[in-house]
Amino acid sequence: MEFGLNIILVIFLWLNCQVNRAQGVQTYPLQTLENSHPIDITIPDVLKLNSGEDISIPCNTSNTEPVTTTWNYKTGVFPRNVHQLGKNLVITSADHSDSGIYLCHVNSSSQVTYKLLEIIVDESTISSATSLVPPKATLLDHKTVLFGENVTVTCHVTGSPLPTIVWLFNDRLIKDANTVEDGNKLHIHSSLKEDGVFTCVAKSVAGEDRAQTNIYVVGVMPIIDFLSDSMYVLTGSSVSFRCHASGIPKPNIFWYFIGVNGEVGFPESNYQISSDHSVLTIHSARQSGTVWCIARNAYGATNEKAYLWIRLPDLVG
Repeated sequence: MEFGLNIILVIFLWLNCQVNRAQGVQTYPLQTLENSHPIDITIPDVLKLNSGEDISIPCNTSNTEPVTTTWNYKTGVFPRNVHQLGKNLVITSADHSDSGIYLCHVNSSSQVTYKLLEIIVDESTISSATSLVPPKATLLDHKTVLFGENVTVTCHVTGSPLPTIVWLFNDRLIKDANTVEDGNKLHIHSSLKEDGVFTCVAKSVAGEDRAQTNIYVVGVMPIIDFLSDSMYVLTGSSVSFRCHASGIPKPNIFWYFIGVNGEVGFPESNYQISSDHSVLTIHSARQSGTVWCIARNAYGATNEKAYLWIRLPDLVG
């Protein structure tokens, strides 16, 4: 009996550790994505090309350690005559469709950084009468959202000509099928599952400005809504326990059984757990003990117990 109590104590300590660790994830302050020694990327802010011109634009950095360089195009796929070769962005026979915002993204073992390049093919497409006003971007300081809910982030921009907006999440260009850009708004549909920093970059021939906002994602610790009552069954019977739990995100359910003799679990062939883990079925139950349902997600864990008592068949005299 003392051995069984020790097993129960171990499980309780494990659960408390899981709860504390998960709650700790929720309460740590979000760190901004700034580095004490940022990588300098040497590409121009704006590059003006003539139609038919060929050019290779290197993305050079000041970093002495090995880096990975990736070029991205704001709208996703490069125009047909643009490609990356090594660390260079190569444009062959430039035409107006190549105009737009390109991003050089540099990863090292210690940090991530990027720089935007605006390419303009045939400058005549910009009216000489346009007065240049540097871009200004503004975002709300921060926002707290529920795990997995729809989120809209609005970037207020000014400038002349009207700046192009580029969105980044944790310093990476956003490429998510569940994320839609609509003017100065970014709509995130049920895909935001972690804290992070959203950056709005407003860029035009008049300059560039950036604004950042922290998005904090919160969840709900699991609650066990239902667990089957304790059961008193005849030895050798089949018995099922049900457990339903709620929380955000949806919690995972785990089952444990501790026999009165201190043994943990059953022979593998003697029990079955449903595909959604909500039902534990014990085949040919022959040992009394405690059935534990444990519900856990990233924000905590909780548990409930029920008892299984086994009785022998009545003797016939």
